[in-house]
Amino acid sequence: MGLFGDLDIESAADDPFAVPDNTYYCYVTDMVAKAAQSGKNGLNIEYTVNVGEHKGKKIREWKRIPDGAESDDDKNAMSYIKSRMLDLGVPAERINSVTKDDVVGTYVAVTVKTKGEYQNVNKVVIKPEGETPEATSVFG
Repeated sequence: MGLFGDLDIESAADDPFAVPDNTYYCYVTDMVAKAAQSGKNGLNIEYTVNVGEHKGKKIREWKRIPDGAESDDDKNAMSYIKSRMLDLGVPAERINSVTKDDVVGTYVAVTVKTKGEYQNVNKVVIKPEGETPEATSVFG
């Protein structure tokens, strides 16, 4: 018998913080611009699952904030941020001045897909307050 007795450690999730690929109803619970350990600036958006088996789990999304708009990569990064802000209900004319308070508390459906070792937020759609997976066909 091993160190763990009858405990089946092998069957444990590889990442205790990850949620399985699916669509989750969440509140936006944080949004902050900060530097990553790599030194690159980014936008960190945190969603907290509101219903179901994974209620309370956090889903985090990172969008790179470019230093300028010179390269195609920088232009793409700006487009990704703009797209997500629009997804979160920020009017186009307010994107340049958006604050955390503009999006925290927004109720959304977040679709998560794992690619390699990274869990990616593929889609975010605003949902009416109180809508649940059982009340809609989002979960096909």
